[in-house]
Amino acid sequence: MRIKRRITAAVLAVLLITAGLLAWQFPKRSGAAFREDDAVHIDPDKIEESTLIIGTHLIYLGALTDKLYETAIQSSEESGQTTMYYKSEIGEGRWYAIDDAGSIKDISDKGKETGKSKIKELYLTHHTKSDGYTYKLKDNKMVNVYDINSPYDLEGMKELSALVNEKKLSGKGGEVFEAKVAGKVTKWCDKGLDILNKEYIRLKTAGADSAWLDMLDKAMGKVDDLRRHEVYQKVETKVRKLIDAADSADAGYVDALSDAAAQLNDSITETDGNMLDIDSKTDIPDEPGGEPDEPDEPADEEEGGALTVMTEMESDLIRQYIEEPKDDILKNMTTLSHIMDGISVYPEEEARFLEEKLIPAAKAAYAEDSTEVRKNELAYYKNELASREGGTPASGNELAGLYDKKTKLQQDRLMALDEENLAEAKRLEALIDVTSREIKDKEDAIEKEAASLTRQKTELNKELDGAKTEEEKTKLANAIQKLDNQITALGANVDDGSASRKIEEMAEAAREALDEGEDGMARLTEAVEGIGALCGTNPALAGSSLESLYEKMAARKYMDETNIYDGLLDDIEAILADNVSVLDRELGEDEAVQVMEEAAGKDKTAAVMGLSMFLEQTSGSGLKNLLEGKVKAYAQEEEAYAFPKLSGTAGIGYAPADVVADYASFRYVWNGNKKRAVLASRKTYYKFTAFDTAVIRGPQEEEEKLGAAAGFKGTVYIPEDYVKKEFGCEVYDIPDTGYCILIDQGIADKAAEVCDALLEKGE
Repeated sequence: MRIKRRITAAVLAVLLITAGLLAWQFPKRSGAAFREDDAVHIDPDKIEESTLIIGTHLIYLGALTDKLYETAIQSSEESGQTTMYYKSEIGEGRWYAIDDAGSIKDISDKGKETGKSKIKELYLTHHTKSDGYTYKLKDNKMVNVYDINSPYDLEGMKELSALVNEKKLSGKGGEVFEAKVAGKVTKWCDKGLDILNKEYIRLKTAGADSAWLDMLDKAMGKVDDLRRHEVYQKVETKVRKLIDAADSADAGYVDALSDAAAQLNDSITETDGNMLDIDSKTDIPDEPGGEPDEPDEPADEEEGGALTVMTEMESDLIRQYIEEPKDDILKNMTTLSHIMDGISVYPEEEARFLEEKLIPAAKAAYAEDSTEVRKNELAYYKNELASREGGTPASGNELAGLYDKKTKLQQDRLMALDEENLAEAKRLEALIDVTSREIKDKEDAIEKEAASLTRQKTELNKELDGAKTEEEKTKLANAIQKLDNQITALGANVDDGSASRKIEEMAEAAREALDEGEDGMARLTEAVEGIGALCGTNPALAGSSLESLYEKMAARKYMDETNIYDGLLDDIEAILADNVSVLDRELGEDEAVQVMEEAAGKDKTAAVMGLSMFLEQTSGSGLKNLLEGKVKAYAQEEEAYAFPKLSGTAGIGYAPADVVADYASFRYVWNGNKKRAVLASRKTYYKFTAFDTAVIRGPQEEEEKLGAAAGFKGTVYIPEDYVKKEFGCEVYDIPDTGYCILIDQGIADKAAEVCDALLEKGE
């Protein structure tokens, strides 16, 4: 699924080229106390270039994370230092105020330069350097970003800011700040965060996989949310008691208490959706000589039933890692995270994890609690296993990552050229060259593997022609189908542009080998097999190349009166017969894109749907790769109506809750622990829980039944009939792509226009 709808650290990288962001990035001051004694003044000349100042934080741009950004923004609210500054590598180390930055020119000699004297006046508390580590400026000690805003500092807690001010004015409310909030759970969390942070530093220093580092950061966030949840609950209990005892005539005091209670309740809800799930009585040992915790207030009956098996397993793995950090536990944590996010990175590892861990645990859970929800959850894991068996080789995933990396570098280079930053463009060009070489090595390996599989398929086809028994024919046909699947999977890993270049290169090599006669047969055979293996990536080019080679070989056969080409001629005929689409492609991709843009304008949903309709009416068209590429790219955009299809649904259409929320202009709230999505608009809201047929509709909290259980793939998926009834849109399946789109009548009408335009162009 896509990134959730929220401000992220990545916005900061964009703000240098996008105007108007900071008007809403800095809220009004929270009122929380800022202590100047904890801050220092710095020498601007000693700070490395590409460094931001946000609030009281110095942050190297490349080291910015979501948590760090959130923490820095809070410091800007507390300190009143709401102007953002940037030490520009383009502006020769000068400092610029970038509140109104609209382009990179604004951090060069044409920008709003800030004098060093102004930077020297700022109060700064923390510095995150280019090594990715954060240091406290007062003593230059490394600090965990999750400890910067201590949950135990009640005077500095933003949820209590109104009560802090009331205490200063009237002296009332002080009992809240005397609350005993540290206990067995919070102390365990403190130790756990320290262990996780040390592991993060160790692995980062060792150059560990970024997925492992991301998983450790996620684990720290869950442990931090658990301790904050504990603190918020204890403080909220104190506040509620004071509200019950307060004189209603004391309006200022009551308002301050009510504000604190409301904000604490919001924070309790937020942390509840992400915190580590742990049983303090069984999972956390008592400390020898430690004081017992104060008894908790009786909790309200928990809404929504038991947590999913995957949620419980994730928390258990994190707890195990804290108790004894081992790489195999972290690997399992990362694998599970991929499954929970609805993505597949290493199918074989994920399949093994599903088969050996998730499915047995889900079976045990269903045996203990034989509900429809548990049954549906078990079916989900089985379907996930089936979808990963025989999955894409790791080499293909690595290649996909390299393509993404190269695309990003190319975009950055073009941006640098647009802004006349030649030095940066040159640096990026060098990185592009390195990445291109890595891609070529991977593509060559895949090409050789595909060619080898194609040779095996050709031999099996010959055996099939001579097979005498039905049993033998069936066995060979199954083996050929398996090879077809493997060849298709390999071809899917190579992007269209690279495939086209490879086909052209191999066709040229084949023509040269043909001129060498018998001496060139080995190279000629390799080229034909290679082009055949890439038929699925660019049918038109592969087909025309093979047809041209066929004609040249046939002519050479009769001119030279030789039979050395007979085998290859048969192979080409077989390849073309297996890939009929290469023989007929009436409309080119460039032409199709132009027609789509002219007919659909900016409506990408209609453009994708129109192309899909066109392909359904012209089954021999070679534009299937274009459709798949377009819908995949569209699905990655923010607020796109395209999304990965939910598999194993027996023909029932589903749409993800976040995409439905975008379409209907509802607010989307995700509870990762309970696998629950809330869609809200004013007083109306819907609560959908994965694997459950019940939906809670507000404001009356009425329970309604879905036509089928809600699905899950990174978020909750809602059955199509309910989506249509409540939100006025439908799910449209894009065949053979693994993606769907949300449409309404307006989109469908525009898509029909796109289809008609494509049909007219193709005549």
